[in-house]
Order: sequence, then C-alpha cells, then structure tokens
Amino acid sequence: RHVHYVRGGHSVSFYSCKGHPGRALFPLPTDPKLSDDDRADGRLRQEMRGLGVHRASGRVLCRPFHQFWRLSQRAEQRRHEAAALVRGGAPHMLLEDLDGTTVHAFILDERLFLATRTGRTRPVLDAEERLRGADCAGVRALCTRAIRAGYTPLLKHRAARGAGPPLVVAALRHRQCGAYLPYAQLRELARCHSAPLVPCVATWAATDELRAMHGTADAETTLKAVGAQMRSAAARASG
Repeated sequence: RHVHYVRGGHSVSFYSCKGHPGRALFPLPTDPKLSDDDRADGRLRQEMRGLGVHRASGRVLCRPFHQFWRLSQRAEQRRHEAAALVRGGAPHMLLEDLDGTTVHAFILDERLFLATRTGRTRPVLDAEERLRGADCAGVRALCTRAIRAGYTPLLKHRAARGAGPPLVVAALRHRQCGAYLPYAQLRELARCHSAPLVPCVATWAATDELRAMHGTADAETTLKAVGAQMRSAAARASG
C-alpha cells in the first residue's frame, strides 16, 4: 500500500502520492486481479492527485486535471481505449497540444493564486507574476468568475517570452463532482472575457473502416490507425 503525503504552505495542503504514476499507483479498474479495496484506492489516487484543500476548514480550493495518459501509453489500457474510440457517438474534439506547464487557479483570502499538482513551486510564482500583468486581465476575470461558480480554471503557462499569451485557458473542472465544462461553453466564456483559449484544431469520428478493423486487429494496431486518422484530420483542418 502506498503512503500518501501532503505538500504545501501553512494554509493549503496539496495531496499527492509517492512513486511514479504507473500501473502500481494507478491500476486499471477492470483488472480482475484487484481487490475491491485496491480498485477503490487507485480511483481515489487518480482523482485526488494535486487536490488543494484549505487546512482550517477542509474546503476544496482547487481540483486539477485527473491523472491521465497519452493514447496507447499504457499497454493494459489499450483494449479499452480502442473500444471507447471506435464505439461511435459525437465526434471527438482535437485540441492543440501547447507547450508549457499546466497550472490551476484558486482564491484564498480574496486573492487569486496558482499551483501545480505538487503545490506552490518556483515556476508557479513566475506564472503568478505574469498573471497579474495587463496582458492577462481577461484570464484573471475568467478565473475569478469560474472559481466563484464552483470551477477550477486549468491553464497552460508558457514561460518563453514572445511565444504568444503567457497564460492560456485549457479547461474548467468542477471542484465537487470533477466534471469538465463542455468546450463550447468554455469557448463562449473565454470570448466574453477576451481570454486566450487552447484552440480546437479539428474534430474526429471513427470511420466504418476503422470499426471493421477493430473487429479483427489487435488494440495496438487499431490505436495506431486512430492516431494516424487524428493527425490527418488536424493537418487537413490547418492546411
């Protein structure tokens, strides 16, 4: 069993867990070898990683991205990824993969702060300094409105000067239930506040050919085809 520890200042605790974020810490919930307790622990670690809690009141201040992996990164998860992607339904939105550090915002004592999943680090302090600049007024306004509505703003901080907006809105996640605000609503909110938003470069949906392949090919082969189709869709949209 893995030992949990707390990082942070005098007012806020940022929950994390020791060890590499691999299979041992985050087992696949459908693994039949897991006990009910281990399955529950894995899900809890995935949701709580980076959670910021006000020590005095126990109030959740911020909820960052849940622990996730790149497509096909975990061998034991490939079969489930392939099934989910070729199942059909609404098209998937493909967002630009911006370089930078993912940070999230919270309000404490009527002040706006930033953190990463490991707490208040030096890069975060640099991001905060830039957040208070005139060119980030829209991001500040969006963050304040979202936090007061119960969401955690998730941002990309680009440290390089002259590489575009220093802070870009990536997502809003509800602090209590963990649901993400749909992109269409996030786009409208960003427009209202003139805040830069991670752009949607294309949409993608599984083709009949891909669904037929999924019935005969292994999951890794299917996911390679999915990745190729996604890159092709993004290239067509940008070209």
